[in-house]
Amino acid sequence: MKALVLAAGKGTRMGSEIPKPLHLLCGQPMANYVIEALAQTEVSSIVVVVGYQSAEVKKTITNSLRVPAKYEFVEQEEQLGTAHATSIAIDALMDQESFGDVLITPGDMPLLRSHTLSQVQQVHTKSAAAATLLTADVAEPDGYGRIVRDEAGDIQRIVEHRDASATELAINEVNTSVYCFDFDLLAAALHKVESSNSQSELYLTDVIEIMVKEGQLVTSIKVADANEVLGVNDLEQLAKCEDLIVARQGFDPR
Repeated sequence: MKALVLAAGKGTRMGSEIPKPLHLLCGQPMANYVIEALAQTEVSSIVVVVGYQSAEVKKTITNSLRVPAKYEFVEQEEQLGTAHATSIAIDALMDQESFGDVLITPGDMPLLRSHTLSQVQQVHTKSAAAATLLTADVAEPDGYGRIVRDEAGDIQRIVEHRDASATELAINEVNTSVYCFDFDLLAAALHKVESSNSQSELYLTDVIEIMVKEGQLVTSIKVADANEVLGVNDLEQLAKCEDLIVARQGFDPR
């Protein structure tokens, strides 16, 4: 299994020219927390998708990682959505040795634990699913994609907040943007993703509905602590995550 870290965004809501992956928490770039967590799982290597100020992002990550990690960078020159970023990484991986699965994480989730990532891997491998999602129950799901299930409790699709109906907005189970995929099935589904949404972007989340409609198995695991999958989109969320890291470590290194 290989891993992909999606870290190409500018982070407009951060209100800074600093690339989003390089914003600091306790003195460390945000993306490093994710890469270091992945490095402690059973992935053979890590592909980091970079975009905005890619040269600076590559240099900073390379010079500041605190644990050994086998990784490489792939550049997304134009940010057209998470499915587009994933496609670029998949194309790069196709030139390498064969493998069966890929673990995908966002680059802005600094509290994510290696243990949780390993659990996602294990559920995915044991179930032989096309896709396995990490989901979370949150009291205030605004901004998150919602997990839409049928009456039997099976996942049908993920709907982004901007595109959700009133009924879907009432759902508290959300997508964390952490997934495991069968590599070949993911590559095939990505070619079918369209940009017919409010953002006119290629959503990776649309792959789930494509797989379900084709009769492929989609499973999930729910994270025990929703704080672990908090994303960072603005300075307020950055500060909240830093406080949680300080609490987790038991000291303030600042």
